[in-house]
Formats: sequence, C-alpha cells, structure tokens
Amino acid sequence: MAIRNDQQTVVTWDDDEQVVRVWSSSPKSWRLLEKLGLRPHRETRLPNGRPAPVGKFYKLPLARFRWGLKKRTPSAPRGRG
Repeated sequence: MAIRNDQQTVVTWDDDEQVVRVWSSSPKSWRLLEKLGLRPHRETRLPNGRPAPVGKFYKLPLARFRWGLKKRTPSAPRGRG
C-alpha cells in the first residue's frame, strides 16, 4: 500500500508509438483503471520484500486516452448579513 500522502499518478504518451503509459501509486487510480478494463503489466514493490505493490504500470492505445480539466464553476454570490 502506498503512503497515504504520497499517491502519485504519472501519465506519459508517445505520438510515434501511439501508446500511453501510466504509472500510479494510488489504489484509487488502480481501481479506476481496472474498472475501465485495464490490467497492470508490471508492479513495483519495496526492496524489503513486502508482498503488497507500491506502484503499477499500465499501457493503453493513445486513441483510447482522453484527458481534460473540469470547468471552473462560478462561485455562488455571498449574502450580506
């Protein structure tokens, strides 16, 4: 299990190879990727022999990958009083 306050996800892609590579130490991201049908092709573990993975690697076709940012919602007007 990853340290709670150090749960990173790194996404890289290569236009030439048309592949996206994802490494994540976040169990929340692992669950999301597996829910989307992706399986890790490699896991990273601590050298002390702990059986639980601390990171997982995934690959997917670039055509299947989409990312973006959520729109900022205007803040609600504040009442006086």
